[in-house]
Amino acid sequence: MRHYPYSLKQGLTVRQSMFELSFQVTTLRASLYKSQGLAGEKPLGHVAFDNFSLLLLLTQHDMKVDVCLGSVPLD
Repeated sequence: MRHYPYSLKQGLTVRQSMFELSFQVTTLRASLYKSQGLAGEKPLGHVAFDNFSLLLLLTQHDMKVDVCLGSVPLD
């Protein structure tokens, strides 16, 4: 489990959080394509985000996002 830095939530204690999302995966994979109009799509490559985590905190007046990556190998 990833522990987020205190600084991300710092200052939000005065304001009530309306929404909080914590998303963590060991590996997040994606394939990248370029659109070529009616000709279809051209593959550009594959990417894998190792040890990916995302924290989103939303209050009435603020939105804070923390994204952490262990590594980004590209194919």
